[in-house]
Amino acid sequence: GFNEIIDSNLKSKFGKLYWNLFSKDLNQEKTILHSPFPSLPLFRKNKSVITVHDLIFLTNQEWYSKTELLFSVNLLKYSIKCANRIICVSQFTKKKLIEYFPAVEKKSIVIYNCLPPIHKIKSLKQFKPCVKSNLSLFLEKKFKYFVCPSNRHPRKNLENTILGFKNSQLNKRGYKLVLTGLNENNFKLKDDFIFDLGYLSDNEYYCLVNNSSGIIYFPFKEGFGLPILDAMMFNKNVFISELDVFKEILPNHNMLSDIDNSNSITEFLNNNFGKINSINHFEKDKFSFKLFQKKHLELYDCLKNEI
Repeated sequence: GFNEIIDSNLKSKFGKLYWNLFSKDLNQEKTILHSPFPSLPLFRKNKSVITVHDLIFLTNQEWYSKTELLFSVNLLKYSIKCANRIICVSQFTKKKLIEYFPAVEKKSIVIYNCLPPIHKIKSLKQFKPCVKSNLSLFLEKKFKYFVCPSNRHPRKNLENTILGFKNSQLNKRGYKLVLTGLNENNFKLKDDFIFDLGYLSDNEYYCLVNNSSGIIYFPFKEGFGLPILDAMMFNKNVFISELDVFKEILPNHNMLSDIDNSNSITEFLNNNFGKINSINHFEKDKFSFKLFQKKHLELYDCLKNEI
């Protein structure tokens, strides 16, 4: 495993970026440094690994500011050049990475994101939120609800999702739509069937999903799709976009292709309304924590033994 986990404890994007590039802690003579994002400290000489989650800032630059693009693109180029190994979270992400940077193919591998360990899942199912917390107050109302786990970025397709839900049988039958995640874009909510719980701790978020009927998640682009694993963990309903990476995670699952259209979302939700109380079964083996752990340790051992 890891000898040491180093965190910046900074909240701002630029603060984290500065720390990532210039921190003496990261530039110490560790045998291997694994950055869970495509960023490495400047002038590091020892071996390093990075994880690439998505390349949406390259494929859809119109969704990002010039400043974000300047830093993100140059940091990625520097990091993939310096890294000894590049972990991609999906075959889809790896394919995109090689399309833009063919030279990194030989040092790129795929390791899927994972579910928590079994003992952790058991403890999550028993978690109770703090009394009078926003989550606790919401759960006390005993609503039937779906979770839309998303920040407010345009690629998350929230406007179509909300309007599609509004006109669906789910809303008419009293189901609520609960948003989670940061609202950095000051996204405005007007309807009483929507609850925005904002940023939640991991335990609170998993508790919310565990008590829900499932997730509703129709983004335009993703590099993986962690909310799918979150719903799979508790065998909840998964209503999602038909994206290549989602088909990689859930092959043969019923998905919506026409997501840039609220009417299609409404129709899709209505068509699946009668199935929401069915028992869901998912193939989880390739997302197990043990496999995730095994593949990482194999990579570190291989890298450590290289001259």
